Amino acid sequence: YISSPAGMEALESLVPEKSIDEILEIYDHIRKIEILIEKGTRLDFTKFPAIKKSVLKAESGAPLTFKEIREVGNFIDEYTRLYETLYGEFSFLLNPEVLRPLKKSIIEIVDEEGNVKSDATPELARLRKKIISLREEIYSILAEIMKGLEKERVLRESIITIRNGRFVLPVIANFKIEGIIHGYSKTSETVFVEPLEVVNLQNIYIKAVEEEKEELDRIRREFSERIGKLAKTILSVYEQAGEIELLYARYMFKVDFDGVYPEFSDNHIEIVRGVHPLLKVSLKDKVVPLNITVNKKVFLVSGPNAGGKTVLLKTIG
Repeated sequence: YISSPAGMEALESLVPEKSIDEILEIYDHIRKIEILIEKGTRLDFTKFPAIKKSVLKAESGAPLTFKEIREVGNFIDEYTRLYETLYGEFSFLLNPEVLRPLKKSIIEIVDEEGNVKSDATPELARLRKKIISLREEIYSILAEIMKGLEKERVLRESIITIRNGRFVLPVIANFKIEGIIHGYSKTSETVFVEPLEVVNLQNIYIKAVEEEKEELDRIRREFSERIGKLAKTILSVYEQAGEIELLYARYMFKVDFDGVYPEFSDNHIEIVRGVHPLLKVSLKDKVVPLNITVNKKVFLVSGPNAGGKTVLLKTIG
């Protein structure tokens, strides 16, 4: 019944409660989930990404990838929806207001695939416009050169390819062309040449690409630092999202297994039509329900092998 990493962590840390008051509080929370769902509220935890490692990484001072940054934004966005749905019912939920500016910035700047949008900063927009313009100019010049080489039938293929980050033409190895050689094919029959006509343009292009990378690194460090400073709050809402999903999973378990909320007594145990959940999974409707009342200090169970003694004890447990 659990789909998110936060929910799985909450499940893995689950242990028997020692206080009846704590159990009753959990039941009260499950009832609230039950009422909300019966009224038509839909809870969906499938879009909560795994962000704990990324947040701890940012807290340690290490930069995150843009994909990790976007996932943090997505998590805050999903938690905000959950909070807006449940905050009137669960007072323990942290208000995500302090995280909203971070979430807004992330979603505005980094797309779903983890790519930085061109209008993220004025400098990035300028550089990307310059890079596109230079690439188009380089392609235009190389296209003209290719036309001449095609007539001479010295091109291995009529394509512009990339070697060492520079645009080159695949030329037959024994043909002389003025330019810089950036490599050979495996058979050495093709040489990859950067014509002299585009060398200066490509130098400017490479510099612009490096400047773009520096700007992206700056943005990445800035977001990583912001996430690191808010790490404790983000990890708290991560934990709370897991707790809510665990409550939801208990409700779903209750529905599927036809469960009831038990009443507690200090002096006796009474089970009416009780079924061990693992037997219900394996035997479906073939399970024989258990009716039992235990109101003495000693309760002796006897019977033949395979008579159901262990199942009775496990079901009571």
